[in-house]
Amino acid sequence: MQAIAGALKLNLCYLNLSSGEIDDDSLNRLLSEAPERSIILLEDVDAMFKERSTMQTTKLSFSGFLNALDGVRSQEGQILFMTTNHKERLDPALLRPGRADVHVKLNYASEKQMIGLFNRFFPDHEGKA
Repeated sequence: MQAIAGALKLNLCYLNLSSGEIDDDSLNRLLSEAPERSIILLEDVDAMFKERSTMQTTKLSFSGFLNALDGVRSQEGQILFMTTNHKERLDPALLRPGRADVHVKLNYASEKQMIGLFNRFFPDHEGKA
């Protein structure tokens, strides 16, 4: 994520929602106060809640979370990234267009990609990966 932010010359804002310290109002405030031209990263959203009515964190409601995401759409110059290891566990309301417009699956690297990465980091050994 840092590479993307650096390449696009954007700020990177990481929000840890599993801390238990963020409630509906503070999440809205944090998202609205994020700098312009920034990437906002919410990692492991699948671990934040068990079901629509039960957030793993005690102060943040699922409804408040969705409302906060809707507010991010109105912030110009901000990109919201959410990561998950279990997309199938996410509520469809979270994945609908307008909240999650682009879904990208990052698989394991192919052999060609691994060789390319090796050669990039170890140029003196190029072709020997």
